[in-house]
Amino acid sequence: MSKQTIPEILTEGVQEHQAVQAWLQIQSGSWEPGSLEVLQQRRYSTVYRLKQVNEEATRVI
Repeated sequence: MSKQTIPEILTEGVQEHQAVQAWLQIQSGSWEPGSLEVLQQRRYSTVYRLKQVNEEATRVI
C-alpha cells in the first residue's frame, strides 16, 4: 500500500524559486508561474509541478 501525502503548494515567492528560474531559462515566450507544488522530496532531489497563470492552466513537472 502506498503512502498518500498532500503536496506542499507554494503561491508566494514562486518567481524567485530555483526550479522556476531553471524552467524560465529554457522556456521560450512569456510564461508566468502561478504556483509550485512539491510532489516528492528526497535527500538529494525534489520533484516539482509548476502551474502557469492563465486560462489554459498549463502544468510542467
